[in-house]
Amino acid sequence: MGANLIKKRFEVIDHTADIGLKAYGDSLGELFENFAYGIFSQIADLDNVEERDSFEIVLEAEDQEELLVDWLNELLYISDARKTILKKFEISEITETQLRAMVFGEKM
Repeated sequence: MGANLIKKRFEVIDHTADIGLKAYGDSLGELFENFAYGIFSQIADLDNVEERDSFEIVLEAEDQEELLVDWLNELLYISDARKTILKKFEISEITETQLRAMVFGEKM
């Protein structure tokens, strides 16, 4: 296999809801980042979004599944409340129950 292979971040899958995503990552942090990237890439063409605004996110949850849901809900809340399309997601710390990240995007 060549070194030029692009690692798949996510794929859109059939689902009874509005959209289904399957994300990939070599670490829990990368997995969470790729879920976020997958969602926002369905909302806008992220190649046309600049990283003008940044937001810090700190979350704590009961378990990993709840942390993922809280993470995605927080991103959607920021996007809606701040009228911002998020493009870049950098998780600096993550455990099974805690997360710290910076996210970047541009006002709509």
